[in-house]
Amino acid sequence: MLRTLATALFFAGRAAAQDTTLMPDTTVVAETTMPATTTAPVTTMPATTMLDTTTMSCGSSGGKTQSGDNNYVIDTFTNVLLFSYAINQCTSRSLFGDPLVYKYTCSEDTDGVWWVTRTSYAEDGCTGTGTAGEPWSNDGLSAGEQYYFKCDGDDNYASLSLSTAEGCGSPINVVGGLGACSVNAANLDTKFYCDSSSALVQLYSAATGDNKICDDDKYFCEKWTFTSTCAKVTNFMGTDVYGTMTTCVADGDSDDESSASSQFTLMGIAIALIVGLFR
Repeated sequence: MLRTLATALFFAGRAAAQDTTLMPDTTVVAETTMPATTTAPVTTMPATTMLDTTTMSCGSSGGKTQSGDNNYVIDTFTNVLLFSYAINQCTSRSLFGDPLVYKYTCSEDTDGVWWVTRTSYAEDGCTGTGTAGEPWSNDGLSAGEQYYFKCDGDDNYASLSLSTAEGCGSPINVVGGLGACSVNAANLDTKFYCDSSSALVQLYSAATGDNKICDDDKYFCEKWTFTSTCAKVTNFMGTDVYGTMTTCVADGDSDDESSASSQFTLMGIAIALIVGLFR
């Protein structure tokens, strides 16, 4: 009886040993599957979400209005202001949170109605494959509101390089459509201006008791001035911003009768030289 019990225990032990599962020599690390969407990562915004208008001297004169019939579309900048962006140009729309760049294009349907499409790109210069949004018209929109646009004018613009680095390193490129007044919810309206020497982002008080918006003589607050030299242009939401003007394309004189565009100035010089050669 004892011998039978011992034999049974012996074979039970061998069976248990054979059932033991051995771990592999290498450990396989589980792969993390990325989401299928291509949504860009968003950097944390600064704690301040609005501009401090108490430091501005609003209610004065000093603004400039661009002449000409200029195309533009109004959209957000860093989710705080509204800017008028140029048509058919590649532009950034945020200093902090959005690494994508955008291009706005116009199309006219068979009924003569204009539509705008906003296409986003992951690569600078709006190269590669973009993601187009749904086109929209001005139906139901008022001048100055977000998404309002003009498509039957000229593609004039100011191209600005903005950076949060003192030496203007790692900049973004913002291309503003000229002359349009963007009516903002942040109690500030904005308007772009440029000539051969500088470009301006002008800020105006949004107080419109007498229905005046972007009034150069009454509601002007301050301007961000961009030249060909890197310099501080403003403090935006608690962050110093530096920048330069890279291009001004304007086909008319400004209200201060300064020259319109560096490109047109160069053309005038070239014509003068040609005339001189044939005298």
